Amino acid sequence: MSDADAVANAFEDFVARWTAGDRTDPGSFVTASDLPAHHHDVLRARINAFLFVHHGLEGVTKTKTPRTPERIGNFRVLRALGEGGMGVVYLAEQDAPVRRRVAIKLIRGGVDSARVLARFHDERRSLARMNHDAIARLYDAGTHDDGQPFFVMEHIEGAPITQHCAETGAGITERVALFRRVCDAVEHAHRRGIIHRDLKPSNILVAHDEGQPRPKVIDFGLARALDADQRAAAQTLPGQLMGTPEYMSPEQAADPGGATDVRVDVYALGVVLYELLAGVIPIEGLRELPLAEMLRCIAERDPVPPRLRSDEPIDRDLDAIVMRALEKSPDARYQSVAQLADDLDRFARNEPVRAARQTTWYRARKFARRHRLGVSVAIAMASSLLLGLAFFIWQFTRAELANRQVEYLALTTRIEQARTAQEELRPAWPRHTAALAAWLRETGEPIVAVRPELQRVVSNLDREGDAATAFQRYLLRSLQALLGELDAFEREVVADVRDRLSWSRTVRQRTIEDHAEAWERAIGAVRAADGVRGHEGYRGLELTPQLGLVPLGIDPRSLLCEFVHLRSGEPGAGPPPRDPESGKLLIGPEHGVVFVLLPGATFLMGAVPHDEQAMPEERPAHEVTLDAFFLAKHELTRSQWRRLSGGARPSTWRGYPGQPRDDRMLPVETIGWHEVDRLLRWRGLELPTEAQWEYGCRAGTDSIWSTGNEASSLRGFANVADLSAKLRGPGAGLDVTDAEDWDDGHVLVAPVGSLAANDFGLHDMHGNVAEWCRDGNLPFSVPARSGDGLRGRPEQWHVRAYRGGGFGWRPRHGRCSDRDGLRPNDANAYGGARAARRLQ
Repeated sequence: MSDADAVANAFEDFVARWTAGDRTDPGSFVTASDLPAHHHDVLRARINAFLFVHHGLEGVTKTKTPRTPERIGNFRVLRALGEGGMGVVYLAEQDAPVRRRVAIKLIRGGVDSARVLARFHDERRSLARMNHDAIARLYDAGTHDDGQPFFVMEHIEGAPITQHCAETGAGITERVALFRRVCDAVEHAHRRGIIHRDLKPSNILVAHDEGQPRPKVIDFGLARALDADQRAAAQTLPGQLMGTPEYMSPEQAADPGGATDVRVDVYALGVVLYELLAGVIPIEGLRELPLAEMLRCIAERDPVPPRLRSDEPIDRDLDAIVMRALEKSPDARYQSVAQLADDLDRFARNEPVRAARQTTWYRARKFARRHRLGVSVAIAMASSLLLGLAFFIWQFTRAELANRQVEYLALTTRIEQARTAQEELRPAWPRHTAALAAWLRETGEPIVAVRPELQRVVSNLDREGDAATAFQRYLLRSLQALLGELDAFEREVVADVRDRLSWSRTVRQRTIEDHAEAWERAIGAVRAADGVRGHEGYRGLELTPQLGLVPLGIDPRSLLCEFVHLRSGEPGAGPPPRDPESGKLLIGPEHGVVFVLLPGATFLMGAVPHDEQAMPEERPAHEVTLDAFFLAKHELTRSQWRRLSGGARPSTWRGYPGQPRDDRMLPVETIGWHEVDRLLRWRGLELPTEAQWEYGCRAGTDSIWSTGNEASSLRGFANVADLSAKLRGPGAGLDVTDAEDWDDGHVLVAPVGSLAANDFGLHDMHGNVAEWCRDGNLPFSVPARSGDGLRGRPEQWHVRAYRGGGFGWRPRHGRCSDRDGLRPNDANAYGGARAARRLQ
């Protein structure tokens, strides 16, 4: 075994012990290892990095605090300034060739000194080109007596930017102005090809120059000089993440050894600006999580806008700027720090910011803010001298005229902002009750209350008729459009918030308390695994009442517990009944989504060995471990989609020969991924991952289809291209020249549940319409995580997974392992969706 492998194995042993709860002194662990003494520093440095990142512990593996050296290189050390995960910083004095105080960062042992210094000297020319008053200079580098590399930097007497603002009581405007200077410094470095990669408040110090606060970015270039060594370490050490997780972009955290660009600094600056505005970081508690969960949170957890966490009022434009910088996908972020700075300048000048939606009324409001005096004077002059607005002179005083017009111009912006704010209050769970009530009281209802006055203004302008001036006619049209927008706002948004508020207040009563006996029976059935024979995955599962769901009992064929999502049904519809003889659910268009509680299991995902039709992307077959979860018994119906979306009817196959006149039980199709993902999340639901979908489709089998290894086994189970489609499909524009020689009874889409279910009680898994999955269509070389089987990260999901065959496709496209992908904005006439839900 090589020395490197021995160190790596020792590190893995330590991580395993620490994760399992063994808190043996790390320093003792190092000295007790079988490694040669000259490798102790390497192991100590790696353990230090692990503990620093995951637990906020610094230097815990040292047996004693290092002695402050008298000299480092040609510099006389005065005192230690601080200590971090990568090393110790000392205040030192240089005597020649110039006399000055400097800061020296002495890097911990275990770092490849030769490689770091070589990289530093390679970069020195570009580092020397940095000449900005907000960037601390990096003067020199060398190695200490014991071989540890050190870097000599300009010494800054100052506090981290967040600490400075807190201690001085700086307001929002002052904080943004200070941050804006930081952007200039970072952009200056970017133009010279240097990326910081570790921007955070402790690397942005604020000094005072003639009484004025001056920010200074430190460690610029040091991050790059150390980068190669850090990447190499991150690639070889499991459980290690180099850097500061709270300020890392998703792409940087997930792939420390991968290529990064200036957008990682844009993200970090977004975190710093968030912290300056809200006083907290966007995602808290990261260091308390295991590495995999930490990476998932960085990649997926969307932060709450800073204005909702700040004690001070924050303009929504600032909110938009911060959230744009914090986009998970690099392509959705500002593409440079210059763009971020430009939007901050626009905000300061009261110009429309690029991060906000650019509506006409938004731009008008910004114009009015920039030119308050000019707008007021112009309106007054136009009213009194040019246009003679008789109505306004009659209705209001001249002094009120400008204020009224600006008010109306701003109303559209208020409506838009109100729409955005209420979208954050989903799903309609009890935790959002207070916020929903506050939105109605403080935002929605005050906006709607403007309508009577606005209607009077419109009526009076309309009475002018042919005598109206050109400006009056223009104003009439504008205010009529505004009135229409206000009506739509009340009809679509305010009414919806009222409905959500009512549901959040009563959902526990409606779904848990009113069905207490049903929940007791369901919990007892799950606990008594023998009563659910054949599904050992229920063993050990402790089911608790699930908010929003109502138990429907056990399916007599699958012996799995089923539940209805009450919110997606018609108001007052209640749970669907069961046929007293067969036990089959009698589901109608008025009912909500029915879920099956699938037991957790480890299953083999991918093509089975004897599947000759399998494509390369279906191999290799590999084990995936899933926790118990809810999967919908049917594809989403058109009636459920209309309720979820507020009445939308996107489906293509309507009015074709052979289609039922009542389309409410037909599966919805021609829907894009973003659309269905958003609507399901709004209701506390989600799309299944690709692994969850295949697990549900296989239903415990290991055959090509869940019904067997022959396509003919799908008869009575799947709606695919068949004789009916071949005979009558061309009239619907369907190409079925290669159809099956048997008849499933449906030309196009079939009502959900009209064909037999698989062994899990799930219908239409092999046909009818294809179904979106939550994650991307990624190769199996990207591992599926345990628990929910999610594969990859959102920035990798350029194409979303698409499963399940379709009514116009041959059975081979509906095999359990068949994989397809589609861009998330594409809406396919052959594709719909099936809902899932996490077990709470």
